[in-house]
Amino acid sequence: MSGSLDNNVLRHRNVIPQVVNPGAHYPRPLDMEAQAMTIEARIRELGNRHRMLDETIQREFGRPSVDELQVRKLKRQKLRLKEEITSLEARTG
Repeated sequence: MSGSLDNNVLRHRNVIPQVVNPGAHYPRPLDMEAQAMTIEARIRELGNRHRMLDETIQREFGRPSVDELQVRKLKRQKLRLKEEITSLEARTG
């Protein structure tokens, strides 16, 4: 009986009862916006590191004796950064 009374009270107050899963996390628009901004900041940081590696590689080629092993290592790091940037850009796009 009290269950129907509660429903009547809710109806008269123009309140619609909702079932809420207390353990579930539903991102609010601000959370998603903040996350996108964080991803964009990460992309900028990775882009800066990518440019710095490119400059380091160019300096290495300007040396009289190029350390090929070091250049290969730097290029691998640069490629990993580019892959991460591309992956993050796909998430924001």
